[in-house]
Amino acid sequence: MRKKILLLPLLALACACTGNQTGNRTGEDSLAVDSVRSIRLDSVKCHLHKNLIEGKEAPSYDITYVLLEAQGNDDASRLFNEELARAFFGKEGIPVDSAMRTDADSLASSYTADLKEFYDPGCEDDFTFQYTCERQASVAEDSYPGVAAYSVDMFSYTGGAHGNSIVTCLNLNLTTGRAIRYADFFVKGKERETKGIIEKSFMVKNGCASMGQLVEKTSIGSLGDIYVRDGNFLLLRDSVEFVYNPYEVAPYACGTITTRVAYSDLAPCINKDVLPHE
Repeated sequence: MRKKILLLPLLALACACTGNQTGNRTGEDSLAVDSVRSIRLDSVKCHLHKNLIEGKEAPSYDITYVLLEAQGNDDASRLFNEELARAFFGKEGIPVDSAMRTDADSLASSYTADLKEFYDPGCEDDFTFQYTCERQASVAEDSYPGVAAYSVDMFSYTGGAHGNSIVTCLNLNLTTGRAIRYADFFVKGKERETKGIIEKSFMVKNGCASMGQLVEKTSIGSLGDIYVRDGNFLLLRDSVEFVYNPYEVAPYACGTITTRVAYSDLAPCINKDVLPHE
């Protein structure tokens, strides 16, 4: 799995919102992702916690978001943050910290409604009614030069036997601030060939001679076909990492599944000239 850069600890900066919230931004713990370029990333945090019945651990919710946003007022930094708000929160034209807090407030309202409707005070398992959502951003340490291979790991629990984990990926050009999307990087019409190259990578990695053998040995491919789209690939220094969340191509027990494919192996299927020049 890729090495990550995390910006912690955080210095507190209070802000008011729904429930008991803290909004944090680092001061000294900023990071120059690429020393040749000016974009610097700093972490911003939103935390909401509420016990719906005073003095009881349940029902309750705890929502924590920690993202990495670009610092500065230059065009590249502004565009970088707009891309984050668009990709992770579906928001246009607002700062990423505002998008984050709006999303957290909406989730808190949804959690409150669910907990009020379904809470059973006679249930012996209070944990079932302690809802949680955590989003943690990171940048791969071995990102392609001039690119932030950016991902957000989200874990949520809303009752049941286990929580759910989802990783969402985004690649950002550190010179322009623009996202490098699927349509930019992968050659149109080469979808089947790209899929075959990734399948071969999984087979080699797991010592399998066919997809049938891979499914039998690892369960990869048992719930869905291997795919490539926005949100599931990271542009690293020497390879592209493809990321598949639980239930997408394999059962929950398999966890998050990844494989790396060298740029040279993907050469017929990619537009490598969209990457920053070293």
